[in-house]
Amino acid sequence: MNKKNTIALIVLLIVGGLYFILNMNEPTEKSFYYFGENSDNFQTIVLTDTTGSITLVKNNDVWEMTDPVESPVKKSKADNLIKKLTETKSSSLPISVSQKGQVTYNVTDSLGTLITILDKDGNTIRKAIIGKSDNPNFSHARHPESTEIYQLSENLVWSIKPDVKSWRENQILNLDTENIVDFQVVTQDRNYQFTYADSLWNFTENDFTHDVKDDNPVMRKLLNHFKSLRAVDFLDKEFENYEELLNDPHLSVKINTSDEGTKILTVIPYDKTNDLLQMGSQKSPLYLIQKNMKENFNFDLDELVNKK
Repeated sequence: MNKKNTIALIVLLIVGGLYFILNMNEPTEKSFYYFGENSDNFQTIVLTDTTGSITLVKNNDVWEMTDPVESPVKKSKADNLIKKLTETKSSSLPISVSQKGQVTYNVTDSLGTLITILDKDGNTIRKAIIGKSDNPNFSHARHPESTEIYQLSENLVWSIKPDVKSWRENQILNLDTENIVDFQVVTQDRNYQFTYADSLWNFTENDFTHDVKDDNPVMRKLLNHFKSLRAVDFLDKEFENYEELLNDPHLSVKINTSDEGTKILTVIPYDKTNDLLQMGSQKSPLYLIQKNMKENFNFDLDELVNKK
């Protein structure tokens, strides 16, 4: 080997050695589940931003809200949140460690939403500030005590919004109408009853009786309230303000069922668009419902008799 080739080989070896040494010190990028891929240890989830905070607690595998009010939560929202948390991945390498990056990616204390996940012993599994992102496919996260910012594989912003009303279960009734034995309706002017027998509803009001089919338009409206009665809003710990009015309701419905026992609905006016409903003797919450329920139960007799 001549001198020229020897020098070239030495240079090549030096460059290769330097490249190997430098790469040994370079961090290796890996993907990992940011919140863990198993939610079995999730016991408490606290969501907090500048508008407020909610606390979700798992009770026998069912998520409930314990703060700021005690309430069932929508199963679909809870399932969606847990699914996203367990599927969210991130690179092990942060995309930024700068203070400016915290503003850019909306992960400052005031711009982001703090999520805290605890186990049954109260130990923190993960705490992170999640920033808003215009991209529906990802969001960003930062531990409150770190400057490292990570890009997540899921956009969590709407899933962790601590809006109490959107999280609360607003379904008041979800009855199987085939199991309704009878129901009685009392208004300020009327008192009537429907009793189910032989595939027909027997309507009785004063001395008048009439048989009605399930597909009667009036009947469908009434039964639809029993199948899917939902609240548009909630009044918590305000029973004393309405107790006297509830003693003289504009509408009272008593439903007897073969599977869920007796349900009693008491309705009074609230405002121009909503009525207030009490479920049984429950004092909190009281529910705001659309006025069409009271209107439907105050149907004219001709509507029931003449509509097939």
